[in-house]
Amino acid sequence: MVKKHSFTYLGKIIGVLLVALLTLLLISEVKIGLAVIATTIFALQIVAGASCLVLCTRKLSFTWQELAGFGLAIGSLLTFGFDQVFRTTAISGMAWLIPVLILPLITYQKIRTGERVLSIEQPINIDILLILAATLFIVATEWFWPLPIAIFLTSVFVWKEFPKYKTYSLLLSFFSLIISVITFLRRPVGWWIEDTDVALYEAMSRTLGTWGFRENINAAGNTTHYHWFAYAWSGLIDRVGNAESWITNTRILPIFIALGIVLMIWSVLKVLFNNRIIIICSLIAISCFDTAQSWGRGFKIGYLASPSQIYGYLLLLAFLYLFAIDQDEKTSKSLFLFALLGFGAVGAKVAHGVLLAG
Repeated sequence: MVKKHSFTYLGKIIGVLLVALLTLLLISEVKIGLAVIATTIFALQIVAGASCLVLCTRKLSFTWQELAGFGLAIGSLLTFGFDQVFRTTAISGMAWLIPVLILPLITYQKIRTGERVLSIEQPINIDILLILAATLFIVATEWFWPLPIAIFLTSVFVWKEFPKYKTYSLLLSFFSLIISVITFLRRPVGWWIEDTDVALYEAMSRTLGTWGFRENINAAGNTTHYHWFAYAWSGLIDRVGNAESWITNTRILPIFIALGIVLMIWSVLKVLFNNRIIIICSLIAISCFDTAQSWGRGFKIGYLASPSQIYGYLLLLAFLYLFAIDQDEKTSKSLFLFALLGFGAVGAKVAHGVLLAG
């Protein structure tokens, strides 16, 4: 049977996550109105995608990280997918809401009637500190100013999780907080952009958000052939939120995708190891990964200058997670999710399709 209050716990922790996300957007110079709309879209995509995960797998117990991370990956694909398919129809303005309205209703009906027995693992509230810290470690490889904030959140997490390091973590949190304030106030104008390709991404987003993939502002009268899935997502946010140019591709989408990547890394580690210490240490190590910039940009987990790159990575992680949970609970319904994620990985970045085939 469903654990008592489990969905209440889930709602509270997701609510805290959304407030934290909204705060990240605001300090990243996203206007409050757009930040609220973007966070709402983020939440609705999680609801749609998480419902799809529950419907298409036999897994009966989930963590909030699994539902939020996988929900974002699948939910984003479904919402901008419907938006693009119906872009030139009479329901073009509301088509993206179809999976948001239908999938949760079906899931609720199956749970209410007992067709699905589902439980949510009671969340550990301080986990969200580590999730946010890892997200900021990823974006700090290019934005730089979030680094001391990430260290501050990590030190607070260590203080709560490992009492024997309380003195050291308190000292680190104090100094990192001071440095965070100074770094935030002194960050340069234009910290959010450093790549000339952003103009191309912006053109695609505006095309996809207005006319759909059957048009191309860079080559009028031609369809969009470039791997464009991430830019269809940003185009949806641009249109619904009436966003100014450059905002979604350079600030909103990188934060969304980086957070999704962290949630999926946590989920994969949880399935493979189910060991809290391994999850904590591995997540920090992975999110901090960045080679010396000896040529070009080096290698990093979050390549923020290319939303298609990191979105493809999010979908690859979602595919790996699904593969891991499907080993003992095979169901024909999961083939739909595998196909959707595979198609999405290719559409996000062609090279990621090759990685997925490998």
